[in-house]
Amino acid sequence: MSSIWLPSTGTLRYGPPLGRGGHTRRDGGSTLWWLIVEGDLELGRYLRHQFWIGHRRTRSLQAPLWGTHISVVRGETPPKPVAWKRLDGARLAFDYDPDAQQAQGYVWCPVRCPALLDLREELGLAREPQPALHLTIGNALLGRGGVSDRLGLRRRLRGALFMLSMTMRASPPPRAAASDSTT
Repeated sequence: MSSIWLPSTGTLRYGPPLGRGGHTRRDGGSTLWWLIVEGDLELGRYLRHQFWIGHRRTRSLQAPLWGTHISVVRGETPPKPVAWKRLDGARLAFDYDPDAQQAQGYVWCPVRCPALLDLREELGLAREPQPALHLTIGNALLGRGGVSDRLGLRRRLRGALFMLSMTMRASPPPRAAASDSTT
């Protein structure tokens, strides 16, 4: 982690839908007991671009399904559900460390936000979630639209070879050097 923490804001979303409005996950679970903070989409795009540049343009990231976000409650049924959805749509400030971390194909930035930790306690949940609060900016997973580093590299190499072959076709053949003949 770096020693730089930058401010940002987001919007609280309770039970965020997946894709076309459903709440059923691929693993059969549900997003009904999830609480996320929707982050700035442009911030996510910028951080994914910085990640790509930092990896010498060889590792692209796919945007998360919910866009750039912080997962506050991850499928935990709150013991005090009376506070659930109380702040739906509210804007909130948080700080993030722009030094992106990676785990299991996901890329994220650490987050500090006492208000989110207070909200977890208000719901009767442990103050500190596991994993800790973080801003998910992308993933490098294979399948269903995921990005593979190998496929991305292969695609760029194929494009470079194509451009090279086009350049060679357009260039006239080299002329034979005039020979020095002395008779």
